[in-house]
Amino acid sequence: MAKYTLDTDFKTLSINQTKKWICEFCQMTEEAFKKQDTKSRLLAHILLLEAYTNTIAQGLKEHNRQLFTLIKKGLDFLLDYMNDVIKPTEFQEFAENLYSCVLEHNTGEEIQECQQNFYQKHFVNIDMSTDEWLILEWIGVLLLELVVIEGGELDLDFYEEFEDVENIDLFYTMEDMLNGLAESCANILGIDNYEQVYQAELFQNIIIFVCNTLKTALTATVNQYMALCEEYHQKTIVPKEYVERIIVF
Repeated sequence: MAKYTLDTDFKTLSINQTKKWICEFCQMTEEAFKKQDTKSRLLAHILLLEAYTNTIAQGLKEHNRQLFTLIKKGLDFLLDYMNDVIKPTEFQEFAENLYSCVLEHNTGEEIQECQQNFYQKHFVNIDMSTDEWLILEWIGVLLLELVVIEGGELDLDFYEEFEDVENIDLFYTMEDMLNGLAESCANILGIDNYEQVYQAELFQNIIIFVCNTLKTALTATVNQYMALCEEYHQKTIVPKEYVERIIVF
């Protein structure tokens, strides 16, 4: 059986093959980046985050809403790290607070007493889209990974999932994004099952965008990193006529 890669033409796959491609997305992405250093792998995440965040921000404007402010702050930390103007020790507290608050939202896990002020200041009575919560989780994971990679210490009673991190390697957030966008496409197109969604041009073009973005990160040189981040800050993952309907509340 043929091995799927980022170069596989998703549009030519059968229904069963598209399902298998989606299931193997994390594995094939990890395989593609296995020889890449931390910043190359981080670039892949940032480029997709920038485009995804811009898509959601534009969609929120159509609903007379604004993007949650901590998203920009978290992205700025990632960009500053990429640009060598900040060290993880400078954003560790923010990362711990952010990730814990997102975890409380997702699982109901109680946040630590020292994080109550952060939670009360930023998250009480907040009405965010599902997409914004995913972006926050994504940013929080990346920031905490960088803390560990650079030798920082986390309280493993609360952050045990980061204990063995050696590189930026959690591609599951990208998969979560794809699953969420598949759901949005189903709603937009009035389709009842994912098998049909995977055959729809709107979703297929999302897959093409994601793969091309990852391949751009793979081949980029260090002196291109910041220009690419700025370029993708202006991009959207779906055509602009769909940004209002792509959001899940």
